[in-house]
Amino acid sequence: MGAQLHAGRWAALLAAALAMAAAGCGTGGEGTPGAAGEKWLDLFDGKSLARWKVSHFEDHGPVTVRDGQIVLGAGSGPITGITWTGDPLPDMDYEVTFEAMRLAGSDFFGTITFPVFDSYCSLVLGGWGGEVVGISSFDGNDAVNNETCTTYPFQEKRWHHVRLRVTPKYIDAWIDGKQVVEAEPGDRKISVREEVEGSKPFGLSAWRTEAALRAVRIRRLAPGEGAAQQQTSAEQQQTSADVADDRR
Repeated sequence: MGAQLHAGRWAALLAAALAMAAAGCGTGGEGTPGAAGEKWLDLFDGKSLARWKVSHFEDHGPVTVRDGQIVLGAGSGPITGITWTGDPLPDMDYEVTFEAMRLAGSDFFGTITFPVFDSYCSLVLGGWGGEVVGISSFDGNDAVNNETCTTYPFQEKRWHHVRLRVTPKYIDAWIDGKQVVEAEPGDRKISVREEVEGSKPFGLSAWRTEAALRAVRIRRLAPGEGAAQQQTSAEQQQTSADVADDRR
């Protein structure tokens, strides 16, 4: 009986792995963006700030485009950023990817502000001393004061790949393929901190830090795509836990 159970669990693990491969997913990874739903839309042409504007932050730093990158310079004010001015972007069932690099400084360098239905919030990257990641804000509590708060070992002058996915039930985020946020807002109030109001409805910013951005893209998810990926991830975790128990 024990041998049959052991074999059954390994068969379940194999089935889960095959399902992940078919869906373009890997254990603990991001999956393959763009495997379903609409094609990716490039939001940055690599040459100019077309369809963007410099965010209206007091005493912001210079914003330039060079070598296929948007460079956010530090100013005498605390925050510098860019805000989308192109066609309206989706406010639900979408995902965004981009790359961000901290060039100098020790605070957030690729914080993205984005819509969630008729509200907005921000994914903070490297705030509060350089490593804090999380969502600002839920019920008025910012990223360092709610359950999404975590840390990530960002490295200066290294590109970090960021993926954000927004669905009716979850806000998910990955950095360099590792999931760092799995938030279920529910009925809570979603908002941004006052300091980044200038990033709405969609923008990227840096706080007292020089940063570079590139490869900013967005796509709509197919109906139910986000929920299906979330279910697959949950099943993976349960199967892995079952196998670990069986090994003990």
